[in-house]
Amino acid sequence: MKILLVRTYLPFTLEEINWCYQPCIESAGQSDNFKIVRDEKILHEDGETETIHEKILEYTSYIPWGIKPLFPKNAAILHEEIHMKGFHKIVKHTSDWLKDDFIFCTETHFVAGRQQGYNLDLFQLTEEEKKQIKYEEFDIGERVAKDMKSFKTKADPNVFVSSVTGRGPLFLNWYDNIDAMKKDELDTKSRYVEGPVPFDQTPVVTEYRLIRFKFKWTGLQTIVEHFAPGVLHTIVGNCHRQAFCDNDNVLRKFYSQKKYPIFGAEAAQQKLKHTLQLKQEQEQMEKEQKKKKKQNKKEIKQIEETKEDQKLIEKRSSMEEKENQGEYTNEKEDTNEKENMNEKENMNEKENMNVKDDMNVKDDMNVKDDTNVKDDMDEKEDMDEKEDTNEIQDRKEDINQKEDKKKDTNLKEDNKEDMNEQEKEKEQEMDQKIENDRVKKKEKRQVRKIKKMDKDVNVDIDTQKIEDSKKIDQ
Repeated sequence: MKILLVRTYLPFTLEEINWCYQPCIESAGQSDNFKIVRDEKILHEDGETETIHEKILEYTSYIPWGIKPLFPKNAAILHEEIHMKGFHKIVKHTSDWLKDDFIFCTETHFVAGRQQGYNLDLFQLTEEEKKQIKYEEFDIGERVAKDMKSFKTKADPNVFVSSVTGRGPLFLNWYDNIDAMKKDELDTKSRYVEGPVPFDQTPVVTEYRLIRFKFKWTGLQTIVEHFAPGVLHTIVGNCHRQAFCDNDNVLRKFYSQKKYPIFGAEAAQQKLKHTLQLKQEQEQMEKEQKKKKKQNKKEIKQIEETKEDQKLIEKRSSMEEKENQGEYTNEKEDTNEKENMNEKENMNEKENMNVKDDMNVKDDMNVKDDTNVKDDMDEKEDMDEKEDTNEIQDRKEDINQKEDKKKDTNLKEDNKEDMNEQEKEKEQEMDQKIENDRVKKKEKRQVRKIKKMDKDVNVDIDTQKIEDSKKIDQ
């Protein structure tokens, strides 16, 4: 279901609205045929009367000729039910063919004066329905496209002045140019009941129209719901325009009964000509003002550009003057910088000489230390070699002694062959361990010798560097 709430300002009084809507209730609208089923008035306890009007409308001409055989006879028949009580009106349309799948209901409230916002308290809505509402505002004075098929040139508020009330023509935002009516009930009653509205004033009534639309049919539901808001907007607009432009006959009867003064047809034509001339003059003035604004903007841009150019020229001239003034100062600064650089170079040379002397002393000390370290390392290696040889000799002696003992035991005890074999294996293992130890020690010695050779080479290189530096200094 689509829910649409439209707010519209109408140039009527509340009493005039009741008279204007009576012919709409009794008319066939845009249908082909109609039949009145019910038309009665009910008096309520509060003293207000409610009019109930029911009729059947037929729209067979609106169905295309090629599609008519696909639809039943009651497809183009709608039931219209109208309830009007005071300034509250409900119009509901239903279909016998679609039944609950089609609903088109409009609920209208009229409030005196120019009301702001959307008053939802007037309608009995659920929270879900409030979330679905789409809000719109309609202005009778807005211009309509001439290619619109449903628009009638006679019902154009822009070129219409009522011969009864003298109201019109109405342009966009027409309600901003008149005095909005007060919301006080006493003021509204005195203005509406006791006498007519003067010709130099236009009343304002706010209309809140809530539209509920539902259409369910597989294949067409999404399309119809998509275009429904736009179609409803045009329908509401046409109704309001026709209510303003086509109700002079109804208002003339009302004014004659109330004995109100009538504006007149000649006066209406004169007013229309005068207002249209004023409108043209205003449009010309607006166009000229727009042109002047554009010209002023262009002039302002040109002035700003010239100012920026002048600023750039001034900056360049100031920079050139500074450069010219700075040439003499730069020469002096260059000479001072050269002197300072020479002094710094002399100081650096002296520092370098001192550093070289210190380096030579350090190199001599390092050479002496390296020679002492070499001697110590050689002594340690000799001691290690002697210890290794002594250990080997001791082990050999132990082995020989053990072999002698074993020979004696073998001679004495021939039956203990197994024990001897085990001992032999152990001896072999001991021999292997000894050999492994020898190999490891040899490898360590070789590594030490290589390190010594590297150190000797490094020392020779250092000595050569020192000698070269001394030669260079000399």
